[in-house]
Amino acid sequence: MCFLRCFACAIPSITRGYLQGHKVITPSSRSQLIEQVVRIAVIIIGSFIVIKVANGTVKIAIGIAMTGAFFAGVAALIYLKSVMRKNKKELFAPFAKVDSVSNKEIASKVISYAIPFVIISVVTSIYTFTDQILVLRTLNYLEFDATDVEFAASAISTWSPKIGMIISSVAMGMAMNLIPAITSSYATKNMKDVQNKINKSVSIMLFVSVPMAIGLAVLSKSVWTVFYGPSTMGPQIMALAMFVTVAANVSNTVSVICQSLSKYKLVYGITFVGFILNAALDVPVMLLFSKIGIPAYLGSLAASLIGYTSSSILGLAFIKKTEGVKYGRLRFYSILTIMPSVLMAVVIWPLCHFLPFNQMTTGGALLTIIIVTIVGVLVYGGFVLWSGFAKEILGEQMMNRITSKFSRLLKRS
Repeated sequence: MCFLRCFACAIPSITRGYLQGHKVITPSSRSQLIEQVVRIAVIIIGSFIVIKVANGTVKIAIGIAMTGAFFAGVAALIYLKSVMRKNKKELFAPFAKVDSVSNKEIASKVISYAIPFVIISVVTSIYTFTDQILVLRTLNYLEFDATDVEFAASAISTWSPKIGMIISSVAMGMAMNLIPAITSSYATKNMKDVQNKINKSVSIMLFVSVPMAIGLAVLSKSVWTVFYGPSTMGPQIMALAMFVTVAANVSNTVSVICQSLSKYKLVYGITFVGFILNAALDVPVMLLFSKIGIPAYLGSLAASLIGYTSSSILGLAFIKKTEGVKYGRLRFYSILTIMPSVLMAVVIWPLCHFLPFNQMTTGGALLTIIIVTIVGVLVYGGFVLWSGFAKEILGEQMMNRITSKFSRLLKRS
């Protein structure tokens, strides 16, 4: 089973790399979103059918759930292959060999470029594992009930991050479109364009991530009920975890920017600084939260937030020092992102609490999600469109692409 999962996930990853090498970024992000949706659907629907319909055992349900990654990889691969077929002329155009670089040199370069990604992936896994171990031991020390300890550790390390993938898939896809342009500009030493692209890539990440995180945090009770069932502890963890996802997205973006500028030592440095801060602060922050009356399990998320934020600040500061990149536009765009996000929160928070639906039931939670999401999109989207901020940060080309897609959807309906 594990072999099938690894095999099915490896091929789409290679295909994504091929597309990204040809500066085709959006399909890669969409395929990741498809992968997550299919995997979650297989887990939920498969487990439900086995246990509730076929009266099967939990062991069989777990086996079905484990196939989710396989079917998700197949679905992503089918989508990527369809994209490649539609763009066959551009992606597989014949070319003449213009240099004498050997296959051995190419392989060496590929391995050297892959090492930072491997290290980041390994450290991210260690992040999760460390959080889980420290949460378990600290909550046991604070004499939490064994069931609550297990629930909190699972919610922090697994369940909340899965919902956070909604933010990551959309935001990373939009922000990563600019990364190849940063590499090209840096190669030609066009530092003014490098500066603009760095400011814009991080700004787009915040522009998309922040309102989504606020929306999911406000809707945490309803979303948790729909995905996992009613809970008191779960929505609290999820609400803060959404902002940890934003910090992680920004940290990942900064890491990729550093790699685009060939600053691999910096990538290792900021990654390890973030990990060490997270590990060092986990227990003290949890104990502090317990002392001042805040749920102790939220301390682990707060430590992760500090770790990711510190990594981002350190990376951006080093780029500023070595390359002279200024972040005036980033600060300006950040303020313009916060203003409509706060306005949206002021509108949807009371709306979410005053809607006459029971958010502890699936039906009531779904109705709450639908209504609050529509209002939130109208408030945030209306403000950024009215103010011209959306066009300013996304650019005219991307805005035209988005509006044309909406126009086609409206015509079909």
